[in-house]
Amino acid sequence: MQQSKEVIPTKKADVTAVIMASGHSSRMQQNKLFLPFQEATFLERTIQLVQSVGFGKVVLVIKPEDLGHLKIPKQVVVIENNASDRGQSASVRLGTAQVEGQGVIFLTADQPLLTRDILMTLIKKGEVDKIVFPTREAQPATPIFFGSHYFDELLRVTGDRGGRQVRDRFPNNWLTFPVASRLLMDVDTPEDYQNLLEESSVT
Repeated sequence: MQQSKEVIPTKKADVTAVIMASGHSSRMQQNKLFLPFQEATFLERTIQLVQSVGFGKVVLVIKPEDLGHLKIPKQVVVIENNASDRGQSASVRLGTAQVEGQGVIFLTADQPLLTRDILMTLIKKGEVDKIVFPTREAQPATPIFFGSHYFDELLRVTGDRGGRQVRDRFPNNWLTFPVASRLLMDVDTPEDYQNLLEESSVT
């Protein structure tokens, strides 16, 4: 009789969160990390959100020139990215090199409406051989969870596609769940930011 595959779920203490915050915000025309929203900057909100979950480890990958503007909690491991001009893959490699545990969640600082529930769902669905992410209007979105089976692959990514190139190589191992588009909103342009502020003032 064929044995069923052992499912090894992850727990939040076994997952590392990697905040990728070393982009150049070229479309925004100013640094997105420090945009204010509801009494905090985008980056402050992201750090607070991640800390509320209780991950085993939190890593912040950031450009050295941005560190002078920040007061970062001592529990957060800060990794300087001196190769941010080489694309998102540098952040993925640097973050993955710091990972401890059975899984990693990569997230960015430009999704100010992201919720704790979304991160907890990633953890609850996570397994060491799975790739888990939310979908927005049936399309893959971030944040994204990779089980430990993919760490070596993540350490070898190149170019500007980052973890997406690993994700797309293993579609049979995806676990997805739909999320309201608004909660996964990426703020990339001044128009996006203005829309965020206007919508939030109404709700």
